[in-house]
Formats: sequence, C-alpha cells, structure tokens
Amino acid sequence: MNIKANIFGPFVGSISWEMYSFAPYAINMKKEDPSTQLIVYTRPDRFDLYGTYADVLIPLRIKNDNVKFHHKFMLKGLDISNYEKMAHMVNRKYKPYRDIQNHIYPNIKDDNHSIRWQFPRELMDYNFSPRKSNKNMIDKLLNGSKMIFIDLSNFYMEEAFYFLTKLDLTLTKDVMFLCYNPHDVDCSVLFSSRKIVDLSKFDHGESTSTIGCSIEAIKQSIMTVSMNLSEISHLSLLLKKQLFLCRPYDQEFVKTINPYKTSIQLVDDLYANKFKEKPEESFKL
Repeated sequence: MNIKANIFGPFVGSISWEMYSFAPYAINMKKEDPSTQLIVYTRPDRFDLYGTYADVLIPLRIKNDNVKFHHKFMLKGLDISNYEKMAHMVNRKYKPYRDIQNHIYPNIKDDNHSIRWQFPRELMDYNFSPRKSNKNMIDKLLNGSKMIFIDLSNFYMEEAFYFLTKLDLTLTKDVMFLCYNPHDVDCSVLFSSRKIVDLSKFDHGESTSTIGCSIEAIKQSIMTVSMNLSEISHLSLLLKKQLFLCRPYDQEFVKTINPYKTSIQLVDDLYANKFKEKPEESFKL
C-alpha cells in the first residue's frame, strides 16, 4: 500500500506571496495530518519556508529565471501550458509510489495570479521551521551572544552611516550585529569594536539557505531593524519578533501583512531616550 502524500507546487511566483499565501498553508496541512507526507516543488533557495515539515523537497529550476519577473503567483513570461506541464510532471513522478491525496498549486490563468488568498487565509500557519542545518549555523555563529538582526538590503550608504552610528552609540558593546547585506554596504569601517557578520555572504550548501538562516537569526535576535517594510521585516512580523523601522510606514497596509499584530516602532522615536542612564532599556534588552 502506497504512503499517503500531499503535493505542493510548482510555485513560480514571488517569495513574498509564497511566504504569506502558500507555504503556510502547506505547514498547516502537515500539522493537521502528520502521517501524510508533504512533497514540495519550489526553488531551492526557498526550501526552508517548508523546512522540517517537508518530507520531500524537489528543486524547481527554470531556464533564465530572474527575480525581477517573479510577480505575485506567476512568473512573467512563463507560458501557462509550460506551467501545467511542470505540475503534471511532478504528479506523474510520484503517483506510482504515493497515494496522492491533494495536489495544490496556484491558479495563474488569466488574472487569477493576482488573487492572494486562493487558499484559505484562516488556515495559514506562519510557524516556519527551517532545516536543522540552518539553526546549527546560527547557533555556532552566535555562541550565546546577544544579537540584533539588521536588514541592509534597502539602505543607501549615507542612510546606513547615519542610522548604524546612532544604533552603535545606543547599545552595549556585547551586542553583535548580524546583517543581511546583499548590496555590500561597508559596515566594517563604521564599527571597529563591534562584531558584525554579513549573512548574505554565507556559503550555503544544499542543506542551508539565506532565508533559512534569516528565519533562525530573527528567532534568536533581540529585534529586527530595517529601513522600511522589506521581505526581512515581513518575516519578523510573521515570527512575532519586535520590528524597528527607520522610515514611517502605511499603517493600513501593515494590517494586511501583520496577522499577529507584532510590535512595530520607528527607530527615531527611541533616540529621544538615548541620554538615559541605561539607554539600552529603550530597546528592551
């Protein structure tokens, strides 16, 4: 008798939509029926959105794939017939060996790719659990240290200098900075006395990913800091980790991406207290 399984994918759209509106549905389904295998077909750099919940992870590789074409549930330029072929291929591959209960993937025909909640919003579970190698990597890196996770993906150098210098003055020296820094903002010239590690420069093998390490880093951080509402800051909200933003944000929009009502504060609001006897209390260290 074949093992029961649910197939999720292919997923060809944006990481934000996969993070909010697809992977959490797979997590919920796996939690509700742990005995049924979860088979996931997605890009390898997103495996850790499914992480320890997935029994089988299938790498989705698309010729000339480019993040700038990832749009909502679709990949711009991908013909719908090729998308359906991907889905049929993975189904045919596992059908002889598994009792397929459900095969779930987004409907991208016509304008359906823009319907965010094709899958029940009330059944989304955002308790992401990356593969264990990601946690091991972050544990080894931190070695018990306190850490602030800083998203530098949307900082310019001038903004980074202004903000990080103020943050450096506000915190005790035993707090390290773990940064997501894909645009190579040079933080080392700012802080010679503070440990700074760039997560985006890690050499990931087959069992870790940037998003997996980011999830584990956010979970273990004191707080997450970002210039504005980036993918990293979205993760922080979903993981219920206090978020500090450097720029004002659209509070109505935030209601749509913050299901747990995670605390969001503006960094500049805190610097009125920086001359306190214990300035670190501003950050609830």
